[in-house]
Amino acid sequence: MRNFAICGRSIPAYYPDNRSLEAVSIDGVRMLCGVIETADRAFDTALPARAHDVLVRVRRFSCNYRDKSFVMRAATRMPDDRFYVIGSEFVGEVAAVGPAVTRVQRGDRVMGDNTLPFVGPGHVGEGPHGGIPTNNASGEYLVLHEDKVMGIPSSMPDDVAAAFSIGAQTAFSMVDKLGLAGGEHVLVTAASSNTSLFAIEALRQRDVAIYATTTSEHHVARLLARGVREVFVVPSATLFSEHASLVATARRVGGFAGVIDPFLDLHLHKVLGLMRTGGRYVSCGMHDQLALTPHVTDAPPDYRAALATAIVKNISIVGSCVGLRHHLAQAVSAYDAGRMDVPIDSVFTGDRAGAFLERTFTTRDRFGKVVYAYE
Repeated sequence: MRNFAICGRSIPAYYPDNRSLEAVSIDGVRMLCGVIETADRAFDTALPARAHDVLVRVRRFSCNYRDKSFVMRAATRMPDDRFYVIGSEFVGEVAAVGPAVTRVQRGDRVMGDNTLPFVGPGHVGEGPHGGIPTNNASGEYLVLHEDKVMGIPSSMPDDVAAAFSIGAQTAFSMVDKLGLAGGEHVLVTAASSNTSLFAIEALRQRDVAIYATTTSEHHVARLLARGVREVFVVPSATLFSEHASLVATARRVGGFAGVIDPFLDLHLHKVLGLMRTGGRYVSCGMHDQLALTPHVTDAPPDYRAALATAIVKNISIVGSCVGLRHHLAQAVSAYDAGRMDVPIDSVFTGDRAGAFLERTFTTRDRFGKVVYAYE
């Protein structure tokens, strides 16, 4: 079976004919990546522990921002003779099922179901753990509990399915937590990030006005084409309160009723002042996950002042980690009905391992997910 991996320095000696191995640099950290062949995964349906499991043969996979922390950790801490298999989203075909499986059958196309915190109502006892099914989605064969996969409609091509589940499930959950009323004004920060692109698609399912911030002029036209009413280009080191047109729009609409922000540490302290009294702010993560990436501002955020603003204005600050199965089902239904678009930036195959990794994590003009396909 094939595995897309971050490799220790000694790995090329074990795979002298592997042409996919390539050195790349991410945030100044040099690393080796490539597709590594290993023994096929065993799947014995006679074992009681496999009763509710499925064997999935992965066709395509993609990485999310969360994968960057795993990649950086592997590159900086892994022994020279080891490799780390990456990836958190996939599309695959069910190759075999345990005897008690009812959700899917052999031959079905599936993606991961990232339901968190629990699969089902409350603790499931001996059932599967909640959360993302695997951090090693590029492994060509995955063994997963049937409750951790979801079937894919024929309308959804493999490239989209390989880049769908985490972003869609997260975004539909975040929009749900905003509790939006018709006609409200919502701001999406870091609008070209994968999570925010999905959030814009989720917001398009509601009767709301969508606004967005980005640090790049390259993405303005693309965002406007996706139904965003106004796009504000705000350099990383600039406070939102210093951006005249953003402040003017916030005043004109009476303050944003909701904010969706994928990077709390970059924007929380900047955006609360632009929100209306009683507004709702939802975030799903941090930009500097392991203190391994460069700081994007010269001064640390003033969280004390931000929280004081939240208190005075009765703003709800809500954390959101992935979502529930019905959020993913809503997203799939929206796509199947033609109400949702998923931008795919590029697809890589074969020996282009380094190009895939660099495009995923280092290219500023990337718009949408980057997918790797097993031929």
